[in-house]
Amino acid sequence: MSRILRRPSASSDPTDDLTPAQKRMYASEKLTNFRTIAKLCATQSTYTLTSLDLASADLYVRLAEFKQFVMMSSCALSPQIVYANLGILMQSKFPLEGFDAIPGTSLVDAFLGTVADVPGIVVYRGHIEQLVVGFSSTATIKQALYDMYAIKQPYLYEKGPCIHAGFWKMYEGCRSEVLRIVHRSLQRHRVRELAIVGHSMGGALSYLFALDVLIGDAALSDYWQDLVNAYQATNGKGSVKEYCVKTLNDGVPSLPSVSWGYKHLTRTPLYFHHGRLFNVPSSECEHGVFSVADDALDRTRRPEHPRGGHNYYNGVDAERVIRRIYWMAKLSKGTTGWEEAYLAKITEIEQAWQEDGGVAPRDVI
Repeated sequence: MSRILRRPSASSDPTDDLTPAQKRMYASEKLTNFRTIAKLCATQSTYTLTSLDLASADLYVRLAEFKQFVMMSSCALSPQIVYANLGILMQSKFPLEGFDAIPGTSLVDAFLGTVADVPGIVVYRGHIEQLVVGFSSTATIKQALYDMYAIKQPYLYEKGPCIHAGFWKMYEGCRSEVLRIVHRSLQRHRVRELAIVGHSMGGALSYLFALDVLIGDAALSDYWQDLVNAYQATNGKGSVKEYCVKTLNDGVPSLPSVSWGYKHLTRTPLYFHHGRLFNVPSSECEHGVFSVADDALDRTRRPEHPRGGHNYYNGVDAERVIRRIYWMAKLSKGTTGWEEAYLAKITEIEQAWQEDGGVAPRDVI
C-alpha cells in the first residue's frame, strides 16, 4: 500500500493518563500526526473557548458522517471493491466498523487525477438527495512533494489573488473528470445538495472544486467571501455552508504559515477538542491552538484521543481504519477464506498488545 509511514517516537508525555487501549493506539501509530509541527508553527489564540462556543449536536453528527466519506475517498481498496463487500467490511473488527452513514448510498463513480494520481469518489445518498464528492488526503510521496510546493501563483489574472501552486496542479489533474462525473450525476439523480468533502490535502482540493478557489492570500480570501455572499444573497443564507475543522495538536492547518502571506478562506472554522466541537470566532480564524474552559468539556468520560493529531478527527481513528485496510488488502489477494485469516491476524495483534502492556508488535503494519 502506497502511503507515508513513520515509526512512532519512543518518547511520550509522562503526564499522559492513558488507558491500556490508548497506549496500544499510540504505540501502533505509523502515519505522521504533525504534533511537533503544531508545537512549532501553530499560534496560540488569546481567546478561550467556552460552552457558549459549542457547535450543535446536529452539526457534530453531520460532520462525523462526512468524515466517513472522506475515509472512503482515501481508502487503498478500490471503491468498487468496498461497495461490493460492504456487508463484510462493516462487521466488528473490519475496516468500516461503525461507518453507519454508508449503507443505503450508491457509488456513482471514482476518479484518479493525472497529476500525482490523486483519487476520489462521488457517492449518492438517495434518502436525503445529496451528492457527495470526496477528495483523498495525502497518501503517497509524490502527493507530499506537491503539498510542499508552496509557491504562490496568480489566480485568474496576473496581478490577481494568489494560490498554492502544488494544490492547484493536483486539482487541475482531477478537474475535468470530476466535473464530468458530477454533471452526469446531476442529470441522472435528484440532487438537493452537493457536499464536497476532504481531509488535509483533500480539504484544499475541495475548496478548489467548490469554485476554483483555494487557500491563498488575503485578496483570494476576500474574493471567496464575495462569491459566497453574492450566491447567498440570491439563493438564501443557508445555500452555501462551509466547514473547516481544526483539532488539538494538528499542525497541518498552520501550513503554509501566515507569515508567508497565506490566509485560509474560511473565516469561521471549527475546533475539535476531546470529543467536543467548537465554533471559532472569525477574529481567531488563523490560530491553531486554543484554551478550552472546563465548563465546555465532558468530565464524566475520558477523551478517546487525548493527544489529538492529524489522524484523529470527529471521533474517527484513521490509523486504525488504515491499519485494518492494510491487512485486509494483504490477506485477501487471490485467496478464499481470507475473512478468517484477517480476523485471526487482527486478534493476534490485539492479543500481542495486551501481553506486551500496550507495546505494538513490529508487524502491526
